[in-house]
Amino acid sequence: MELEQVFLKMIRLRPGSCADRLVYADWLIDQGNPRGEFMHCQLQARRLPSGSPRRLDLEAQIHDLLLRHEADWLGPLLDAIGNWEWRAGLLDWVTVAADVFLANAARWLPALPLLGVQLRKVRPCVADLARCEQLAYLNGLYLGDNDLTDNDLDALLRSPHLKQVRSLFLQSNNLSVRGIRILAQTSNLPQLRHLCLGHNRIGDEGVTLLASSPQLGRLRALDLTLTGLGEEGVRALAGSPLLSRLRVLTIGMNQLPPGCLVALARVPAFAGLRVLGYEMNRPDDADVAALAGSSHAAGLRHLSLDCYQTLGDAGLMALAASPSLGQLRTLSVGSGSWGPAGATALGRSRTLTSLRLLRITPDEESGQVMKALLGLPLLRRLRRLDLGGSRIGKKGLAALASHPRSLHLSELELSWSPDMAADWEALLSKRLLTSLTTLSLTDPPPGSLGALLGPGRMPKLRRITLRGLPDLDDFQALLDNPLLARLYDLRIDLSFETAKQQGPEVLRRLFTVWSTPALRRLGLLWSLSAEEVRLLADAAVPPVLTELELGSFRMKAEGMAALADSPLVRQLHRLVLSNSSSQEVPGLEALADSPQVGSLLRVDIQNGHVPREVVPALRRRFGIRFAVGGRMWPRTISLGGWHRLLGDGED
Repeated sequence: MELEQVFLKMIRLRPGSCADRLVYADWLIDQGNPRGEFMHCQLQARRLPSGSPRRLDLEAQIHDLLLRHEADWLGPLLDAIGNWEWRAGLLDWVTVAADVFLANAARWLPALPLLGVQLRKVRPCVADLARCEQLAYLNGLYLGDNDLTDNDLDALLRSPHLKQVRSLFLQSNNLSVRGIRILAQTSNLPQLRHLCLGHNRIGDEGVTLLASSPQLGRLRALDLTLTGLGEEGVRALAGSPLLSRLRVLTIGMNQLPPGCLVALARVPAFAGLRVLGYEMNRPDDADVAALAGSSHAAGLRHLSLDCYQTLGDAGLMALAASPSLGQLRTLSVGSGSWGPAGATALGRSRTLTSLRLLRITPDEESGQVMKALLGLPLLRRLRRLDLGGSRIGKKGLAALASHPRSLHLSELELSWSPDMAADWEALLSKRLLTSLTTLSLTDPPPGSLGALLGPGRMPKLRRITLRGLPDLDDFQALLDNPLLARLYDLRIDLSFETAKQQGPEVLRRLFTVWSTPALRRLGLLWSLSAEEVRLLADAAVPPVLTELELGSFRMKAEGMAALADSPLVRQLHRLVLSNSSSQEVPGLEALADSPQVGSLLRVDIQNGHVPREVVPALRRRFGIRFAVGGRMWPRTISLGGWHRLLGDGED
């Protein structure tokens, strides 16, 4: 066995070990393989907070390495897969049709650094898949959205080649209680850690079978979102040894009545949980108070209670005063019947000392709620404040500007009213946003953009989203600022009327920023005309720009032809063409025939119609790397989006 295969075997046996990956990375560096440096960068980046300047710098380095080497690293996979993700230096998963995987598995594995597969069109070849010996090399098997039945699952779980599978995702299939009984009794998944069963109507009986299964003794993450779970199933979970072993439990969208959260939080087995996803159920303030007061909740790091109108002031007050939630890092409470009293209690909390991300949706009409949230000590500890679409208005901005100390926010979203300029200037002049790396502005007033990047005001800013422009001179003042040389991501969204009047001039002025070496991602999100696309196609773009998103509603065939024949397309790795409607996307045959698209690894058409006669040419050129309507990502559509919050080394 070659030495590289030895390293890969070691990692597959212990996929959560950073030490094993670092040994492999060092060996790759010794061999002169740049993927070793790539592994080091990804391993370092994931230890840092999202949005931190050091992490953004590492992500830029990762981006550059992928730009130069990704096609070579994908090797024989490139023409067979439609989607993929690099994680900690290896291919965490690829999306591939089941028959294509079966035809190539012996060639791809064990030599390639591939840990998991997301399979499509599985049903016709379930029996062949069960016999595939190469399943023994996989840590992740993602089979969601395949219309699998209980019989299909039975055939698959009879396979003796699943011994190393740690993540099994079965969301959105046609499984019933019978299928869960088969799963609960199988002995062929001894290493299973992460199980996703969301969007299968298995009900309380199915959950009870899981809770009592001796075969799931190593399970650490369980997703039961929208499964018909009720009070009986919750009691079964609360009384089972399974709960004490779980670190992630997501049981949202089951409309669980009051009392269910109490039943979980009061049992000692609850103490092992790090993540609880309880969104879109119906807990009342007494439920939340029981959770906040439970000594068994001390291990929680991430908590979602986004329950619409069932959570009131008393619930927020209980969370704010909790003696047990001092380790909580992420809290989501969404909207509710609470008001300024609850928000004030949360803002003054002296116990939520580890909280870094707060998701909360105040009533947009309630300026007192916004003031309570933004003017109090809790804000100093946050890195990100997500207001769920209720963007900070005048009162919120005034509360920010009056804050007595510097803030540690890394992400901020502001929407404007005409009388906010003075508060904005006060906020900038006090230099309260020196930690900000990501800024989103909606309808900024004249003069606001030029003031953004004054000396010492936002030295760490890397990402900007502009929804609307005040005037072209102010936009030019932003572009002329030398601090934009470090900008990583720029997105501009203009209204239809503004785009018609100013779109071409915005693009002409925008190209003065292209001298920056750092711009990797550009989004021009309005409906570009053919003239604007030609301006873009003729621009001298930075060599590191590899991701481009364009509004294509008014592009027309000649605009697409100009884009397809431009040097810009030669360097892109991903092109997104988005529409606000399902109108036909013109001129795609030019993209399929262009000699310039050698580096274009992914093409996404969002909300657009692709003419049927053009599809064969696009498929020949891009294979399934061409997608209409968006792509599916296993780790973000499953486990309620919480999977990434578990450390890779944490079982």
